[in-house]
Amino acid sequence: MHVWRRGTNWRWLAVLAMAFGAAQASAEALTANFANSGGAVTANEYSGLVEVTVSGSGNSLFGDLNDAFYLYTGAFAGSPHNDSAGGFYQLEITKGPTLAENQPDDAVNHIVYDVNAGTAVTSPYLPAYRADHTYSFLIDTGSIAGPGSSALRFGVDDGQYGDNSGAYTIEVTAAPTPSAWGGGACVLALLAGARLRGRLRQSAAL
Repeated sequence: MHVWRRGTNWRWLAVLAMAFGAAQASAEALTANFANSGGAVTANEYSGLVEVTVSGSGNSLFGDLNDAFYLYTGAFAGSPHNDSAGGFYQLEITKGPTLAENQPDDAVNHIVYDVNAGTAVTSPYLPAYRADHTYSFLIDTGSIAGPGSSALRFGVDDGQYGDNSGAYTIEVTAAPTPSAWGGGACVLALLAGARLRGRLRQSAAL
C-alpha cells in the first residue's frame, strides 16, 4: 500500500488524473488477424501522440510464433529475434490500404516512448522482449506517411498472408487534446498517464 506523504503535489496528481481519465475515455480495442493483409482499422482518426498496447501472437514465418516484435519459437526458442534486416513478422501501423511488405511503417519506426520501461526513446526503437508478449508504448502518428489525421491500420508485416494464423489484440488510446492544457503540459501529462497505466497493468498481473 502506498501512503501519500506530506507535501504531495496535488496539482500534479490532478493533471495525472485528467490525462488518465481523458485517455481511457477515448480508447478503442481491435483484433488484427495475421491471415489478413488488411489487418484491423480504427474507427476513429488519430493525430499526434497515441498510446498503443498490443498483446497476442501467431505464426507468419512458417510454424514459428511471433509477437508484436519478436520471433520466439522453433529456431528462435530461447533467443527471441527481431527481423530488423527484412522488417517482417512484427507489428505494423500504417495509414495505407494494406500491411503487405510495408517495412517503413513497422511500429519500431514510430515509437517515441516505452511505457513498460518508463522512458522516452528515439525511433527506430525495439522494446525489450517480454515473456507475456504484451507491450505498451506511445507512437508519433506524424511519422506515418499520409494525412495529418487519419484512421490507423494495425497488423503483422508479411509478404504472404494465406498460411498465417493468430492475431494481435490492440488497445489504441488517443492523446488528450493539446489545446486543453497547452502543448508542453499536455505531452508531459500524457507521458505520466501512460506510465501510470503501465504500472497499474503490472500490478494487476501480480
